[in-house]
Amino acid sequence: MMGGYFAIVLGKPYSDFRRTIQELRESGFEIKGFGDMSPAEVADITGLSMDQARLAKKREFDETFLFVGDQAELTRLVASIAAKGLRHSQGKFYHLMGDNDKGKAVEILKRLYGWKFDRIISIGLGDSPVDFPMLEKVDHPVLVKNYKGEYDPRIKLPNLIKAEGIGPEGWNKAVLTLIQGRP
Repeated sequence: MMGGYFAIVLGKPYSDFRRTIQELRESGFEIKGFGDMSPAEVADITGLSMDQARLAKKREFDETFLFVGDQAELTRLVASIAAKGLRHSQGKFYHLMGDNDKGKAVEILKRLYGWKFDRIISIGLGDSPVDFPMLEKVDHPVLVKNYKGEYDPRIKLPNLIKAEGIGPEGWNKAVLTLIQGRP
């Protein structure tokens, strides 16, 4: 139970990621997690409001972080993360995570809803590689333009729908189009 609800926990606890961020920093990597930042810093780098930044800092099963370094340092960082039994993903920011992803969560949800309903249609919306595992598992994967107003070229799927609009605007347009039956 979490917060009065039954929960299926797929990830490692946040404290593991905070410890790893510290260990990576001690190993010489220039890395800074959201947990190292004030809400004002998070708001500044993300463009979120202060309330949204406070919420963004409330992590449970991953840590968003910034990394400064060249490609060789990034390769070394990724190897260090893997050596600790963890994974990373990269969109606008880097994400440190365990063996969990949005695709595994979608599979579980589809299976749970499948017990109750004969037919389910799933839609997934994302804008970066962290969303790829989810987009692979849904019936209607939707790629939304990222914060730069571009589609991430690393996301390629045969039935991918490209939404018009950035972030929430693109999500809204795509969902309304799918609900109205026009892919």
